[in-house]
Amino acid sequence: MNIIIASFNFISEYSDFFVIFFVFMNIITLAVYGVDKRSAQAGKRRVSESLLIAFSACFGAVGAFIGMKVFHHKTRKPKFRILVPVFMMIQILFFICLIIFEGIPKS
Repeated sequence: MNIIIASFNFISEYSDFFVIFFVFMNIITLAVYGVDKRSAQAGKRRVSESLLIAFSACFGAVGAFIGMKVFHHKTRKPKFRILVPVFMMIQILFFICLIIFEGIPKS
């Protein structure tokens, strides 16, 4: 448990960086989903599914979820319908824990 608290203390020390990174990754992920949808419609070279999932997993799940809804992209694929919401919940829980542990005194 001390390792977890120490980890969140470290993260809370750099919370501004994590928020900026989170916003940046979600904007990039949303753009990548849009580019892939346009490429699919035009019959051009596509972004691989594994790269789309990787962007979602690397703090871009909110952008991926919005991209799926806005562009109607990858909404029928079970892999995306399951993994993107799971990643999004994990990332939201991460930030909830960051907020909770922000108030723990650092030793």
